[in-house]
Amino acid sequence: MCVVCRRRAYQDELLRLALADERRVVADPERRQPGRGAYVCGSPQCGAGLAKAERALARAFRAAVELPQETIDFVHEWQRSASIK
Repeated sequence: MCVVCRRRAYQDELLRLALADERRVVADPERRQPGRGAYVCGSPQCGAGLAKAERALARAFRAAVELPQETIDFVHEWQRSASIK
């Protein structure tokens, strides 16, 4: 389920986000990072809302999070490539 729009989808249609360094959210497209994950769908509206979804990410990870700009940029690029498929 997408943490931004709450839309249900198959896991292979979603991008996994993981925690690195206990607070920093990073993209995990290979789904190999340890621990809890949060997922974002391929909708461009969700990418735009990701910066405002820090509270939803904190809830999903059950911890305070930091969302760096490079993660947001990666999600936008992934969504752009997902929409082409």
